[in-house]
Amino acid sequence: MKFTNHHISDVVTRIKNATLRGHATVSVPNVGISKNLLEVLKQEGYIESYEASGYEINVKLRYDNEKSVIVEFNVVSKPSRRVYKKANEVPSYYNGLGVTVLSTSKGVMSDAQAYDAGIGGEILCQVF
Repeated sequence: MKFTNHHISDVVTRIKNATLRGHATVSVPNVGISKNLLEVLKQEGYIESYEASGYEINVKLRYDNEKSVIVEFNVVSKPSRRVYKKANEVPSYYNGLGVTVLSTSKGVMSDAQAYDAGIGGEILCQVF
């Protein structure tokens, strides 16, 4: 299944809504791009874990003192407006405290990983 930015928007919206309501877990569609995005969020410490089961992925959200570690979560590239940046042009989010997630030729990765690899790509979303 070819991914679209609708899948990214759906995952971001579901996670944002779940954290606003204080839910411990949330289900997102089991699409390849969702798994890749969740892996980056896990590596960066924004979610505890995720587990695929059938057509859904159950995501365990991360909280610190009963407050979500995700303060902001925004979609950058949209179907109507794709945003591409070279490796040295990827903007830092909150002066490097946040993470920009990119879709590159080497897969989905954080801004720091893309910078280290020297590759750019489509900016999917930003999280802080």
